[in-house]
Amino acid sequence: MFRFLIRRNWPTSFLIPPFDTVPEIEKYVQKLKPYLFRQQLNAWCTEPRWWPKNRSSKEFDNWFDIKISELVFDIAAKDPLLHDDF
Repeated sequence: MFRFLIRRNWPTSFLIPPFDTVPEIEKYVQKLKPYLFRQQLNAWCTEPRWWPKNRSSKEFDNWFDIKISELVFDIAAKDPLLHDDF
């Protein structure tokens, strides 16, 4: 899992497949940046013509911070996921 932090705002979290190393995670997230940028912009404004034209990887990094979290706890569900064998 990684948290997608929007500067000065509430974070959005995304679950990703398990990886053995941080560089593997970074490579995976790098490929997702165009999708993540569009996803977050759409959460703010559903009219793409109002989105910034420059949605490059560098611009993504100017807008957002990414924090990696190794653990996720499901405490809200009626039948929480307690363990996942992966």
